[in-house]
Amino acid sequence: MYAVILAGGSGTRLWPLSRENNPKQNLKLLDDEKSLFQETVQRVLKIVPEERIIVVVHRDQKAGIENQLEGLGVKNAVLMHEPAARNTAPAVGLAAWYIEKVDGQDALMAVLPADHLVTSKEEFAGLLNRARLSAERYGMVTFGIRPTYPETGYGYINCGESLDQWTYRVQQFVEKPDFDQACLYIKDPRFLWNSGMFVFKVGDLTAQYRRFLPDLSDSLDSLDYREYSNLEEIYMSIENVSIDYGILERSDRVTVIPTDLGWSDVGNWESLYKIFPKDIHGNHIRGKVISLDTHSSLIYSQTRLISTIGVENLIIIDTEDALLICSREKSQEVKKIVEKIKKNTLLENQVNSAGDPISEAYKEWLNSRAIDPDTRQELLDIKDDRDAIIDRFGAELSFGTGGMRGIIGAGSNRINRYVVRRATQGLADYLRDRFGGTTKIKVAIAYDTRRCSCEFAEETALVLSANGIEALVFEGIHPTPLLSFAIRELGCSAGVVVTASHNPPNYNGYKVYGPDGAQLVSPMSDELTKAISQVDMFDGVRTIPREEAVDKGLLKYISSDLDVLYKEKVRSLSLTKPESILKVVFTPLHGTGSCFIPNLLGETGYIDLYTVEEQMSPDPAFPTVRVPNPEDPETFTIGLEMAGRLNADLVLATDPDCDRVGCAARDKNGGYRFLNGNQIGALLLEYILGRLSEKGALPVDGVVIKTIVTGEMGKAVAASYGIRTMETLTGFKYIGEKIKEFEETGSSHFLFGYEESYGFLDGTFVRDKDANIAAFLIAEMAAYYKERGQNLHEVLEDLYKRHGYYKEDLLSINLANKALEAKLMDAFDKELPDVDYMTAVEKRDYSRKICYDLNNGSEVCLDLPSSRVLYYKFSDNSWFCVRPSGTEPKIKIYLSVVGKSDEEADKKLGSLKKAILSKAGA
Repeated sequence: MYAVILAGGSGTRLWPLSRENNPKQNLKLLDDEKSLFQETVQRVLKIVPEERIIVVVHRDQKAGIENQLEGLGVKNAVLMHEPAARNTAPAVGLAAWYIEKVDGQDALMAVLPADHLVTSKEEFAGLLNRARLSAERYGMVTFGIRPTYPETGYGYINCGESLDQWTYRVQQFVEKPDFDQACLYIKDPRFLWNSGMFVFKVGDLTAQYRRFLPDLSDSLDSLDYREYSNLEEIYMSIENVSIDYGILERSDRVTVIPTDLGWSDVGNWESLYKIFPKDIHGNHIRGKVISLDTHSSLIYSQTRLISTIGVENLIIIDTEDALLICSREKSQEVKKIVEKIKKNTLLENQVNSAGDPISEAYKEWLNSRAIDPDTRQELLDIKDDRDAIIDRFGAELSFGTGGMRGIIGAGSNRINRYVVRRATQGLADYLRDRFGGTTKIKVAIAYDTRRCSCEFAEETALVLSANGIEALVFEGIHPTPLLSFAIRELGCSAGVVVTASHNPPNYNGYKVYGPDGAQLVSPMSDELTKAISQVDMFDGVRTIPREEAVDKGLLKYISSDLDVLYKEKVRSLSLTKPESILKVVFTPLHGTGSCFIPNLLGETGYIDLYTVEEQMSPDPAFPTVRVPNPEDPETFTIGLEMAGRLNADLVLATDPDCDRVGCAARDKNGGYRFLNGNQIGALLLEYILGRLSEKGALPVDGVVIKTIVTGEMGKAVAASYGIRTMETLTGFKYIGEKIKEFEETGSSHFLFGYEESYGFLDGTFVRDKDANIAAFLIAEMAAYYKERGQNLHEVLEDLYKRHGYYKEDLLSINLANKALEAKLMDAFDKELPDVDYMTAVEKRDYSRKICYDLNNGSEVCLDLPSSRVLYYKFSDNSWFCVRPSGTEPKIKIYLSVVGKSDEEADKKLGSLKKAILSKAGA
């Protein structure tokens, strides 16, 4: 069974405690400090696993619901956010169509409002189990509450014939009665309150939609249920109709189960008064209240003292920004007050910051003495924009295994000086705990050309200095690989680089490196994340003025001598000295590639270097490219135009922090073709291993390292030279971890590391991918082969002829939510797609750390960290790998095939791609 929780709501009935963006389902009305929504989720968790809980919520309230789920530790519920309020029939239909897509027509779904109160939790569990059986027999079931008083605010259900020991046919749905009629109903056992809770067999429900609401059914049929890309367009044209009026009151297939649940729909203040405990005077009082001669009243104070004398039958609700006083008998009319507030465009209908964690976080930032004037003004500019406040404060920018990366701006879900300070304080706490007082702690800091990079680097240095840690800062922009080099060269305990790599211009980021010069891996990254989470954003951070940090000798700048030493190290990797002149066009795409690459290439003596001047100057706006990513062919547009005019041999481009490099090489027809990361890696391997072999310098214990999603041709090239290839999980930090292991154990000799996403490393003086090294070696390689009458495409063709035609592709499948991601991963786990021409022989499940031989059923353990990754290998050495994105609902599928010819490889790749997309339902 699925549980569909309807978490919409306008926040009008319990105003001023509830508001438009904090409706009553978010309120904590009971003594256990859980909201009505959280109470609802906890009730269903006794019966339904969390991945089968579907919450339908207005998109403006999504962040609040996510926070409440997080408070319960619920991570796998499905959230479906409506772009507009369209009543219950579209909301229930949206969930029903989704369930039918993922689980078929026989699935059962319970529909529960998020804002109802149920005090008999055990009875509720039994009721759902009874309703499950009734829905399987009769299709559609509603719950009727036995009335305890003559209520005029509820609809009623008239029970018909008895179908079994607890289920009745619904004879009639009755509109809200007047008081006299309600008094008659309470005496007639056939009449029940309509609870608004249902259990349906999905196929029976969708059939009734098609019968009674055909237009709505057509709209739901046309929805894109993978990405919901057309949801807003379709939802705006959907009719506003309730499921009661649109379906249940018109169908002859509805049944009802009578029940007593201690139930209330908490429809107004009077209904709350009736269920709350009362004192001897009939009052329910909360907060700071002093009452004299006061009777039969509900009085609630959120902040101030309320005093009453000689009143009765009143509702008095005082919040931080609004006060309601009304007679109990008029509590139904509170919504009329809200309508007038809306008409007068007053904000008090939208937000009550007290008790709303998002608004509280916004206020904390706005009122903090630590906030600078510009940030405060940025926050003031959004004070009336609830969407902007939710976007900035509905979550925290998390520090993960790759550091943190986000949009620049004010708020906890942005990257800014306060978020950077907090992360750095966590780093300082982690380092002091790890190294204690026995070691002088030093941290190297680098930054790229992005907006605020220099400021964030200085903030990092000042927090470290305030904690007694020596901060060594590069003067001016520097590539990320220089940070890795500096950490070990200067004897640092850690390093920080401020960069967002190749993200769009409005992003920046913060990455932490360990003492070995590589990015942190578990468990160190987990320990650092925990340390950061324990730091209060403002009160928990230490910082000092720059002058004080310098005077104390805690803030120092790294000498340019380190740059000179680094360049010498790069040049030492040279394997040949070509005599042919190679004409090269280079662009750093406005990033840090301009620091070293022009010098490294220009001083070789055999490279005629031309730089793309429009892209040489550091510019955080990256104005000449769509995104500053050398994996994107569009970034080469200006460089290729220049290369065409000059008849250049090679075009190189690096990303803003200069750890990735892409290239386009001239072919024999004079045109330019791109080389992907797998091809560049294989070519570099052939060049490096071939030259070392010629010199007799290939070590017997030499190892090449690649990630599990990197192509296999490099492995074949290495094997042809008798060199072993080792694999790691995705991420260059794992390659750096292996280099450290080799260094400590002396077990192997690192020769080369690479990944398909244009990251390459030769040498061990850097422990991360390095575009300076890669660009230097690619140019040298191209000049070497040019001297022998070949361009890089011809060399690649020779490799194909020797080792097979390897081709790769990457599929990124965007999904609506994490539950679909898990379902798709499970689908690939349970069954392989049927692929023409290819037979699977091996399955690697990296989450279970087991490799399965699909021929004989044997198993061996995988010696890699656990990760939610599936890898399938075929008998011809083709393979595909499936892994979820770590940050968004998306599945990435890597494909690699090998054929005896280019045509055969194309055919296999097409067949594999078709089978996988069919399996994924794309």
